[in-house]
Amino acid sequence: MRRLVSSVNRDGSCKKEAPTFDLNLTFTKSQLEILERTREVLAARGFPPSDEEAIVQALEDLLEKRDPIQKALREKGTVD
Repeated sequence: MRRLVSSVNRDGSCKKEAPTFDLNLTFTKSQLEILERTREVLAARGFPPSDEEAIVQALEDLLEKRDPIQKALREKGTVD
């Protein structure tokens, strides 16, 4: 239900952008420092990312390096 509601405008039409979900996270001080450093590193590319962008980029980087499925696809030559 939550997913459906997040993809519909008030007038009943479908939203064109991807639905969003709220996620509450609790960080220790050291974890928050890691997030801030991640944002600093990504900001060196020319724009300061939001916390959400920094977390997603970090997860994408992790999957690129450690996901066995992506590794197998790379070895087959089907992933850039």
